[in-house]
Amino acid sequence: MRKYILICSLTLQLSTTLAQIMSDGKTAVNISNVLDTLLEGYDKRLRPGFGGEAVVVNADLSLRSMGPISELDMIYTLDCYFRQRWMDRRLAMNVSLENLTLGIKILERIWHPDTVFYNGQKSYLHAITSHNRFLRIGANGTVLFSQRLTIQATCRMHLENFPMDIQHCPLMFGSYLHSVLCVTFKLSRHAGYFLINLYLPCCLLVVLSWVSFWINREATADRIALGSLTVLTMTILGIENKSQLPKVSYITALDVYVALCFVFAIATTIEFAVVHYFTKYGTGEPLMLSSDEDSSEDEISEENTSLDSLTLQNGKFKVQDYPWPPNAVNVKVGVLAKLCHCLTRTKTKGVVPKAYKGKVSVFSNSVSQVDRASRVLFPLTFTISNVVYCIAYYLWAFSE
Repeated sequence: MRKYILICSLTLQLSTTLAQIMSDGKTAVNISNVLDTLLEGYDKRLRPGFGGEAVVVNADLSLRSMGPISELDMIYTLDCYFRQRWMDRRLAMNVSLENLTLGIKILERIWHPDTVFYNGQKSYLHAITSHNRFLRIGANGTVLFSQRLTIQATCRMHLENFPMDIQHCPLMFGSYLHSVLCVTFKLSRHAGYFLINLYLPCCLLVVLSWVSFWINREATADRIALGSLTVLTMTILGIENKSQLPKVSYITALDVYVALCFVFAIATTIEFAVVHYFTKYGTGEPLMLSSDEDSSEDEISEENTSLDSLTLQNGKFKVQDYPWPPNAVNVKVGVLAKLCHCLTRTKTKGVVPKAYKGKVSVFSNSVSQVDRASRVLFPLTFTISNVVYCIAYYLWAFSE
């Protein structure tokens, strides 16, 4: 039953199509005669209404896609249907059809606007599998001309807020010698790529540099190596960022953030330099104290060797409560050492070998108060800086 219905349907459609072809054959002959009559004496070099008012050409764009957009070359690409409509009374026809769709070859025999794109670069007309152009003439002489174009246009971009910027890119077109029309595209950038590939690595490098605050200040090589690594990596990220942008004479929002992270990474290294310089007197390095007299009878025990007995009196370190004479060992101390002792007094644990005669050696493994404060101040300051940065640039970007 289904096969029978399908065959009947195909037979009816075929009969209808043949009837339309036979009917259209007569119409085609009539239209050909009409077109031949219209184009007799038609001068395509003269615009419609020559000598009178200017021809009004209505144009519109049907945007198919946008991109790619290049900040380095400051150009953008769009794929669109570009349509133009104008009135040419010389093409008015006395036919029953409302519109007549014609082959594109007829465009070579009639007048059409000399429209150009003023800021276009390397634009082209799609020609696969044939030229993507369309021409339709109305019975009253209205001509519709449509074509598919891919246009590359220049756009002077302002990158102060990059990558949180909003660009206004114009597309200017019009008659070669007359009026100019302008279409403006508002382009908002998605910052996800830059957030993952630049902002997050820079932030993690700064956090990595804070690890040195938990490393003992005696581990000079470790802390210097960590600080140098973060600074050099930050420098590479900054150079890589600039290679993707045009050489502009101003700084961008991304430059500001990279510079902010670079400052925090350098500040971590400088902080260790301060800690090392101001605390190596008596704590950062082994402190050797020599007595005025040799003692060969008594040895120093671990129970009575601690820095709690090392005090600063009258500009001298005094070591007391040791079981050999003399009861005090005097070491001259400079003014800078006094200041360092006052600023960086920390809890220490000392261990003294037993076999030293006439000498007291203090070995420390201490944590500076500057490091303790930096563990809080650096993360807090960096967090506040990030919040201020995001609020400032987002408000600036969306205020445009």
